Amino acid sequence: MLTVIRNSRRFLSVVLWLVIIAFVSTIFVVWGIGENDGNQNYVAKVGDRVITYEDYNNIYRKSAELRELVQIDNLELRIVETLIAGKLLDIEAEKLNIPVSDGEVAFAIMNEPSFQIDGKFDPNMYNDLLRANRLNGTRFENNIRSSIRQEKLSSIIQGSQAVVSDTEIDKELIYRKSMLSLKYAGISLDKFDKKENISNDELVAYYDKVKEQYREPASIKLKYISFNKDNFGDEINITDDEAQKYYNNNKDKYTIKANADVSIINLPVANFDDKELDKSVKDKLEQALSEVKSGKDFNEVAKKYNEKINGNVNDGHLGNIEKDSMVAELDNIIFTLEAGKYSDIIKLPSGYAIVYVASQNKEHIEPFESKKEEIINELRDSRKDTAFDSYVLDQYKKINEAGNFAGYLSANNSVNPTIVELDFISSSDMFPISMIEVNPVTKNRLYSMKKGEVSQIIKVGNESYIFEVVDKKDSYIPKLDDIKTDLLVALQHEKTSTEAVNMLTSDIQSGNTIDKIASKYNVSVDEKDIIREAMGNEDVFNENTSLIDDIKKAGSGKILNKPYIIGDKIYIFEIAKITAPKDEFSEQDKDAVRGYIASIKANTAIESYIESLKSKTKIIYNTAFLESIGVTISDTKANKLSTK
Repeated sequence: MLTVIRNSRRFLSVVLWLVIIAFVSTIFVVWGIGENDGNQNYVAKVGDRVITYEDYNNIYRKSAELRELVQIDNLELRIVETLIAGKLLDIEAEKLNIPVSDGEVAFAIMNEPSFQIDGKFDPNMYNDLLRANRLNGTRFENNIRSSIRQEKLSSIIQGSQAVVSDTEIDKELIYRKSMLSLKYAGISLDKFDKKENISNDELVAYYDKVKEQYREPASIKLKYISFNKDNFGDEINITDDEAQKYYNNNKDKYTIKANADVSIINLPVANFDDKELDKSVKDKLEQALSEVKSGKDFNEVAKKYNEKINGNVNDGHLGNIEKDSMVAELDNIIFTLEAGKYSDIIKLPSGYAIVYVASQNKEHIEPFESKKEEIINELRDSRKDTAFDSYVLDQYKKINEAGNFAGYLSANNSVNPTIVELDFISSSDMFPISMIEVNPVTKNRLYSMKKGEVSQIIKVGNESYIFEVVDKKDSYIPKLDDIKTDLLVALQHEKTSTEAVNMLTSDIQSGNTIDKIASKYNVSVDEKDIIREAMGNEDVFNENTSLIDDIKKAGSGKILNKPYIIGDKIYIFEIAKITAPKDEFSEQDKDAVRGYIASIKANTAIESYIESLKSKTKIIYNTAFLESIGVTISDTKANKLSTK
């Protein structure tokens, strides 16, 4: 069933797919999963599953696009934890034998926008994208299968916990929509500045305490030679005889297997030993079969009986299915049915099904003339790849023999590559070549090279790079005298802020009202009525989330038990009164809150479940890799990760 998606050239014209798996677009950020990579090429090993560098980098690249729009804290840590959670759920879903049919995998692939042109699945696009990402179709489809299985397990866990009562909804809405009558006063920090001279001993002590914050990261100055495959191999020609020979030796590649346009009514059975469940499923299919026999349209009956997937209707139309691409039980029936016929009920490893065959096509070989241009292009690309890699390797050897770029150019007068010289690049800066930036291992290797050293060949898409380190600067902490002015300003601000916080905290703890405290410092008290759920929009809080949370939780008639520094002022706040909403809540509000509470319960259930799985699963981390991206193992027994 899945093989046809990669190989059929007429698949698009005979299949119309409905969008039935909304979550599938998230699957495609984890292309390139490989469980059998070398022992060193991994981020972590979770049970018998391996998280590879490619897994990490693919998600990092996607996240890098999102980071241009929103701030993502501890991104590297979040990616690693997400990958580990996925592996844990995958292992558990397999243990529970959660079924995923070939049809569900096909639906997911067919509805992924990356594989569509003008909103319709294009098999050529699918093939090209897999090839461009060096992905094996079977492994990719297994990855999709695992992702669907994980989603089903997640839905089971979440569904069992996401029940929300009317009382919970009302309580949350009353909390959100209550009116807070707020009183506040802002006092300039200058009022607390004693203008004391800072002694040298104080400055030295402060420098010792904060000097790490002023550390300058390591940096390197590079130059590089790049070779672009697109500018190479135009002289390569493939003759018709060579193409014919390739065609004759690879006819199996151009053989179109017998195929059939198939629709299916498919009901899964999680446990065949559950006799009541087994009978219930078979009874449903018997009813479906009787409706088909009575003359009803097969696909309309399929819509009625097939289970919805992620809330989307499934009409059961699988499209053109190749022979030997489905489970044997289905395959044997499909290719013995005549066109326009349907089967009896079929027992499958994962449930029961009825299939309908709209048309049948016999196996045949596509003629050479129809494939000649494709073969010529394929052979040319293959020879171009080989010749390009050989050429770059030859130039790399010459550079190493010469010792550096200058010697290489001097010894090879006929070679005229473009050498690009970069200015110093800090290890904390974005690397100017984005694909190297998102590969921390490659990036760290460049920063670990010595002055004058030449890198290995680094492939990035169609480009191959060779770098030479022109100069490098180690990480260092500036001397006190070099940052003395900045230190004096920072220390004075710290002393003033500490004095302000201490004095106002003492005033608050003494039981003074906000009016009395404001009068003491000769400032006015402002008042504002704010609906609790709209507090984030108020300028006075300056997006201070800690302050907003404290105000939301404060009781009526209470002054907050500490002051807050915002900009060049220090503020005190009091909740004068809290007024519950009087209006009835709309159904729209109730639905929004219901979804909010349900999502919290569901996410909490998933997090607890994953933590439980983590405690029972052996996890081995590649500490060198984790350290290179700023992630450390903070608790080996609990498998807890943190950032540096």
